[in-house]
Amino acid sequence: MRIISKYILILASFVLFNGQSLNASQQNTLTQRDSVIVNHLSNFKTALQERNPDAAIYYNRILNFLVSRSIKDSLLISDCYYYTGTYKYLQNEYDDAIDLLQNAINYRIASDTIDDTYAKARVNLGLSYHKTGKLELARVNLETALNIKEKIYGLESLDLSRTLLNLSAIYSDMNMHERALSFSLRGISLAESNPYEVNLGDLTGFYYNSGVSYLNILDYSRAERNFNLAYGIFQEAANIATEKLILLYNSLAVCNYELGNYETTKEYFIKGLRLIDSTGF
Repeated sequence: MRIISKYILILASFVLFNGQSLNASQQNTLTQRDSVIVNHLSNFKTALQERNPDAAIYYNRILNFLVSRSIKDSLLISDCYYYTGTYKYLQNEYDDAIDLLQNAINYRIASDTIDDTYAKARVNLGLSYHKTGKLELARVNLETALNIKEKIYGLESLDLSRTLLNLSAIYSDMNMHERALSFSLRGISLAESNPYEVNLGDLTGFYYNSGVSYLNILDYSRAERNFNLAYGIFQEAANIATEKLILLYNSLAVCNYELGNYETTKEYFIKGLRLIDSTGF
């Protein structure tokens, strides 16, 4: 028996309104036209945060300014490309997202600015490549993002979690299961060191992805243990995506079958089938 599919948590990791502002040197060098763009960009970020349809309006305005080459500040240009690229990622338009995010990265490199936004642009570029099946390019960008985040936040920061989770998914898709497992276990260790701050969605993803890795290297006991840990968090969640719960039931059934626990296998398969029947999934 094999697992039908696997739950991989891939999330866009982008900056919205989080207190970031232009530094003093930028503020002093902004032209009047640039100041208009700053206002549009602020509105765009708010619309993205609120999932407001007006985001499309600000996207087009900012893109028009970029095409006209009327923006003078390089970091502001990079920010514009970053947010428009992230918008395209969220719209599932990955080829456009790749072009825009690569421009954001190029302008930041040209400005000798390797910061959190640079790292997040690398993350979203990697996720866009992952969505288009370009796994090696996805891996390179996510690894680069992780290295930058480690330098900014430190090796033990929870700010690394999403990137670790994404890397565990990428390596799993590349059938490099031991490498994938190393990122999942590192994420679990970070979470357990920060029990009051950890995002439970991330922790669930780490438990599940590590279970998938253990399953693929034939360590069924550890796979079953980690799938159960993910299931324990799922049971306490208010809203659980049907697809994820079905995959989890399937995963637990597979592990228990390999361990010879046939009655438990049957129970999980029945749970999965009943969920499919009740939801029409």
